[in-house]
Amino acid sequence: EAASTSPPPSQLPSASRREDRPEVTLSPQKRLDIALGPRYETERQLLAGRINMLFRDRRAHAYTHQLMETEARMSR
Repeated sequence: EAASTSPPPSQLPSASRREDRPEVTLSPQKRLDIALGPRYETERQLLAGRINMLFRDRRAHAYTHQLMETEARMSR
C-alpha cells in the first residue's frame, strides 16, 4: 500500500479562545435590552403609552375642574 502524500488536515482555531474575540462595550441599558429581549421592549413601549395617556387625562381633568369651578362661581 502506498503512503498518503496529502498534508494533515489543518486545525481551525477554537471558538472558545477569549483572545480571538473582539472586546465590545455596551451601556448597561443596552445590555439589559439584549438580555431581556423583545418582550421587555414591548412592555416598555406599552408602559410609555399608558404614562402618556395619564398626562393627557391630567390635562382633561384640570380643564373639567376649571369648568366646574367657573360654573359654581357663576351660579352664586
